[in-house]
Amino acid sequence: MPIDRPAQTWDRMSTWKRILLQAAGFGAGAGLTVAIFLGLFVWYKSRPVKPKPWDHGAIIAQFYRVSTEGDSKLEFEYVLQNKTDKDYELQTFSAPKVAAKLEDTKSLAGFANQDQFSIKLPIFVPAHENTRISITLPSYGFSSQIRLTNSSSDEERKKYYAAVEAHVARKMSNLDGFVLFDESNRYEIELPNGWRKEFEENERKSKEKQGKPSVEEKN
Repeated sequence: MPIDRPAQTWDRMSTWKRILLQAAGFGAGAGLTVAIFLGLFVWYKSRPVKPKPWDHGAIIAQFYRVSTEGDSKLEFEYVLQNKTDKDYELQTFSAPKVAAKLEDTKSLAGFANQDQFSIKLPIFVPAHENTRISITLPSYGFSSQIRLTNSSSDEERKKYYAAVEAHVARKMSNLDGFVLFDESNRYEIELPNGWRKEFEENERKSKEKQGKPSVEEKN
C-alpha cells in the first residue's frame, strides 16, 4: 500500500490555499486601487473651479449723454453694442455690479454701496445690435433754471444737457466713467467718460464766441 497519499493530498490542499490567498490578495489590491481612483475622482470634481477671465470685448459701450431723473438723480446714458452672435440679456436676478472709475487712483469704487448706483433693468441687446441703457446716481447738488418739458425746443434741450455735463465735469471731476460687471456671463463692460470731452468742447466754443483765445490758439 502506498504511503505517500496523505502527502499528496496535503500538497494539493496547500496549492489551493495559495491560490485562494493570491486571489484574496488580488481582490483586496483591486479594491484598494478602485477606492483610490474613486477618491481622486471625487476630489477632482469637488475642487474649486477657476473662473473664466473677464470678457472685455463681447459688449462695448459708447457714451450718449448725461441728464437728470427727477430733481435728485443724475442719469448717465450709454449705447451698448453686442459684438457676439447671440442675444444678450441682463435681468434683475443677474445681480450685475456697477463701479465708478476714479481718475486720481486709477481704481474702482462703489462695490460696497450698490444702492448709490442704479441701472435700469432688464437690458436686452440682440446679436450685433445696439441698445441704450442708463445708470443713475445722486445729483450732488445739481440745479438749473431750465426745466425740460415735452414742448421744450432742441436749443433748450441742448443747453440743459450742457449744464448737466458742466456740473458733472466740475463737481465730480474725479469720476472717470463706470464699469459694469456681469458675473453670469463674465462680461466686463467699460462705460467711458464722455461728458468731459463734451464740456471742454462747449467751453472752447463759448470762449470763441466771446473772442477769447482757445487752448489751441494759446499754444
